[in-house]
Amino acid sequence: MSNYVYPKLSDHDIYCLFRIGGAGLGNILFVYSRALIYSEKYNIPMIWPTWYSLKVGPYIRHEIDKRKYNDLFENKSGYIDGIKKIKLLLSMDKISENDIDDIDSVSDKVIICEGIRCNKGYYFEPIRE
Repeated sequence: MSNYVYPKLSDHDIYCLFRIGGAGLGNILFVYSRALIYSEKYNIPMIWPTWYSLKVGPYIRHEIDKRKYNDLFENKSGYIDGIKKIKLLLSMDKISENDIDDIDSVSDKVIICEGIRCNKGYYFEPIRE
């Protein structure tokens, strides 16, 4: 086994199929960017995030854009998805990116990137390099 990195876009991720509510596209792109950087910098496979989002507000307000996000992104890079994604997220131990001092000390875990803040700062600060 090895480590994996997962951009957790919402606290309410239902069976890795869709998210309920949560942050908007701009804020979840910070999470995705940090995970992508982790994946490439440390050569760790990335688990494809759950982009599809179900938000009630756009339906109540009869908005044209329902903000589902599933039609914006395509897994062309071969990131881990489908049954393997579900199996890894359900079976492996997880660790927050904020709890890692030395990447070499982490083994057989899913490194979770989430939220707009990490131990390197907020928003663009951690991804500026």
